[in-house]
Amino acid sequence: MEQIKTQAVVLRTVAYKDNDKLLTLFSLENGKIFAGIKGVLKPKAKLAFAAQPFCFGTFHLAQKGTYSTVVGCDAEDLFFDITKDIERYYYGATLLEICDILVKENEPNVALFINLLKALKLLAYDKCEPLAVVNKFVIDALKFAGYKIDFLKCKKCLNETINKPFFSFSRGGVVCFPCASREYPGDIKELSNGEFAIFKLLQGVEIENLTRYKFSSQQNLLSCLKLLVAFFAEKTECKIKSCEQLFKMIG
Repeated sequence: MEQIKTQAVVLRTVAYKDNDKLLTLFSLENGKIFAGIKGVLKPKAKLAFAAQPFCFGTFHLAQKGTYSTVVGCDAEDLFFDITKDIERYYYGATLLEICDILVKENEPNVALFINLLKALKLLAYDKCEPLAVVNKFVIDALKFAGYKIDFLKCKKCLNETINKPFFSFSRGGVVCFPCASREYPGDIKELSNGEFAIFKLLQGVEIENLTRYKFSSQQNLLSCLKLLVAFFAEKTECKIKSCEQLFKMIG
């Protein structure tokens, strides 16, 4: 039986048999890994911490054929503060679910992995607007998946001066009013000036630098996220269920 070590974040857990769990891991070196972990539902189980979403550390895996079993874990961060608040939990769960959708087995995604850790640290430890963190994470995740969104110039005529912005789902970015008037009405959504300003800011800033900015309108951030989630669903054909729960909570 081969044994490997890999840095990973627990994306999802499912109870299995009486005391075991099945884990979905996002591994830095190996992409998505499905692994069993035994006895973690027993009282005082030593590896119970490693069978929780958000756990980040070095996982020790025993592999037999295509099946992996977690036999040890050196935890680096549990991001426990995210789980203490239900709203913040759903922000974090949205990030994990996005990775679960996008990451493939045996296909490392280093950029997304690093961004996930940065975003989880912002949610857990920094005084940063969580809606801004999730918006930025979705924008970057889409870019890493090949669906880069451009908010800096019209996707059709390339004009950089846009006075009345619209978002085009088919083009994957902003279009100006003259171009929008020639698009299919169901494909475009008008953006407020506040939403447009947020999108332009988030496209240009690194996620770890979001602590430098204050956002005056949570409603604009929420509207931006709803648009991004709709675009994500259109491109991946997957709904982000955690985000749907989040919208029910905060509007």
